[in-house]
Amino acid sequence: MHNAAEEYGRALFDLAAEGDGDVIERDAKAVLAAFTAAPEYIRLLENPGIPEEKRRAALTRAVAGAHPYLANTLCLLLDRSRAGQIPAVLEAFLAERRAARGEVTAKVETAMPLTDGEKAALADALSHKYGKTVTLRETVDPRLIGGIRVYIEGELLDDTLRHRLDDIGGRLSETVL
Repeated sequence: MHNAAEEYGRALFDLAAEGDGDVIERDAKAVLAAFTAAPEYIRLLENPGIPEEKRRAALTRAVAGAHPYLANTLCLLLDRSRAGQIPAVLEAFLAERRAARGEVTAKVETAMPLTDGEKAALADALSHKYGKTVTLRETVDPRLIGGIRVYIEGELLDDTLRHRLDDIGGRLSETVL
């Protein structure tokens, strides 16, 4: 494990394997979406100026109805002064669930948005290359000028015009005239 968020995410994954994994996953997605939509809530949970019992009560209310394994994990994070890591823990848990199903997410950066056809073709090509079902998470970065950059399974595939120009510039600077 690389960090605490991954360790807690893995622990929640292990608990989910005991049963109700789909319910815990559904609830984790809902909680993550809520915390992503309202990041100030995490800051409230981390605020040492608010008494611990009030922060715990606020978190307990926020996750009321969630699977007890999930609710207890989040309360444990709060108790251990790790409320700021809640989104990362939920992301790590969801990544473990996807990996168990043979799924992987590829972060794709492009200078211009991809068309639906381009997304489908890229997902198919990456699925074939990695032997897993690939879901794309696309971001647009005009600084890339053109091309595509993909982060998948700890690997960087950089076929951007910016990368190519930097590579040419590096080779030219090494050339002795």
